[in-house]
This record gives sequence, structure tokens and C-alpha cells, in this order.
Amino acid sequence: MIDFSEHRLGESTEGQIDVSSRDENAQAALELINQSRQKIAIISRELDPFIYDQLELVEAMKKMVLANRFAEVRILVFEPALIVQRGHKLVELAGKLSSFIHFRKPSPEYKSFNEAVLIADEVGYLYRENRERY
Repeated sequence: MIDFSEHRLGESTEGQIDVSSRDENAQAALELINQSRQKIAIISRELDPFIYDQLELVEAMKKMVLANRFAEVRILVFEPALIVQRGHKLVELAGKLSSFIHFRKPSPEYKSFNEAVLIADEVGYLYRENRERY
């Protein structure tokens, strides 16, 4: 397992860190959100529940939003009905903090987009070339 605590968002100079398992992806997403101060952007087909539907991650996002009145979380999802149907924790949080957390559905012209991206403070990112593989 990778120790992400040694890396600081916007400060570390190591560049790219390769993550390959579901657990490492979840840990990297959590660390990025924990270190984020103002902006989070997520692009995902269905907000992978193994990464984004975790209580610790949702609490970290809530903490970030409540600590900064200029905070903004933008989430693009391709399958919003599926996410709502599952009862996703981020949807619940967005309902409580709707001034800070915004869900959008991309235009149909992007229906073949099959990647997953998390961007923290426009500095660090977690990128999966294929949303089905970690």
C-alpha cells in the first residue's frame, strides 16, 4: 500500500504516483479530498461506490466545504438515475449542502466517455483511463 501522507497537494515534487488497486484508488481519492482546500471536480459514469460512497470520504468532503465559504464541488455523472437509486452518500450530502455541491449530467455527445477523474484544487488529480479498471 502506498503511503500518501508523505505527499502534499501542490507542494510535493515527485510528480506521478501510480495506483493500481481499488484500495489504492480509494485511498488516493480520500487523501486528495483531505488535502483539498477549495475545489473538487469529479467526472464519473456512476460515482464508483467503492471510492466515492465511503463515509470517510464523504466526511472529508463535508469538512472541506464547511471550512471554506468559497468551496465548490462539481460532479459530472453519466448515470444519475443509477446513483440516486443506490442511495449514494454524496447525493445525500449534496442535498444538505446544495450551495456548494453541484451535480450535472454531460451532453449526450460524450456518451462514450469511459474514464474517471478526480481533480483537487486544480493541482492534483486521480485519473483512470478506463473506469472499469483500477
